[in-house]
Amino acid sequence: MEMYLKKTMFSPYTKYKNNLIVSLLCKINAPSIIDIGCNVNPLLKDEHSLRYLAEKYNIEYFGLDINSDYFDPTYAKSLGINPGRIYQDVKGKVGNIKNLPFKDNSINYAVCADVLEHIDKPTSALKEMRRILTKKGRLVLVIPSLYKLDALRLKYINDKRASTHINKLPLNKWQTFLEKSGFRINPELSKPLGIASGLTYLSWLSPSFVPIKKSATNKERLNKYSKSHKKAKKIITKLDNKIDYFLLKNNQYMEEIVQLIKKGKIKEVYKNIHNLIVEKFSTGLSMNEIKSLNQFYNLFCYSKVSKKAERKLVTLITKIKNPTLILGNSIILTLEKIN
Repeated sequence: MEMYLKKTMFSPYTKYKNNLIVSLLCKINAPSIIDIGCNVNPLLKDEHSLRYLAEKYNIEYFGLDINSDYFDPTYAKSLGINPGRIYQDVKGKVGNIKNLPFKDNSINYAVCADVLEHIDKPTSALKEMRRILTKKGRLVLVIPSLYKLDALRLKYINDKRASTHINKLPLNKWQTFLEKSGFRINPELSKPLGIASGLTYLSWLSPSFVPIKKSATNKERLNKYSKSHKKAKKIITKLDNKIDYFLLKNNQYMEEIVQLIKKGKIKEVYKNIHNLIVEKFSTGLSMNEIKSLNQFYNLFCYSKVSKKAERKLVTLITKIKNPTLILGNSIILTLEKIN
């Protein structure tokens, strides 16, 4: 919990992700949600918290997680969180995603964000979530996409760094799991999340950019390449909401990215994204931040990309029916039951 609070909960990614989830819930008129694998969201009275954001829009919130600490205000206070930012009326309960404590066909709307990649046998969890949903129920699911190039399962990345992700799967494999579990994706209510920050991971097609981390608790070892990527991604993540809005409104940019990747023109993809950021979204960035973006871009342009890794990416994007969906750091999917 302490590590999650320090590194993830208060990040721009989490705030943006939870805002997108709530925006989607408002669009489908969800009056209430079950947040499955909720982590600390039931506890925190903060703009990064899904509970806080949901209740702001009058959506009733209830969390479920296997860890009892996520429902303990005293424990949260012991970690140094300001008592004014802790809910005392914690809304949620302890439970296992593979044996959900809800009746069949009893839940209309559920959220499961950044959870399935961390558990074994994800189809068991998906079937359980399908079991509790009503006939017209919806599940909002968030899974990784370009994040750390998990979906490519590259040996040099796995050798260099430990990961808490058990399931490193491309979207087409996730789709197979979803269909076997009785779900279909609603494409009109699904989208990539964090497109520009996700595309920075194209640099990891060059082994030089991958930081070394031998265990989940170890500190990363960075060289000039991985350090430049980390700085650039941190800057770009703060802009993701604006860049996503622009790119998804201007679909020709997304289609151009797909076509460039299919042709193996990886560096040209990032050149286009870099130029877009500098030309349209650099207002408000400091000179040092712009310098960091330029440094990363130049290092990537002159780096040596693994041809084998590049071919894997080209093959992946060619196989997927809706390739623009995978162009983000993550994917937010709206799922419906196949009855």
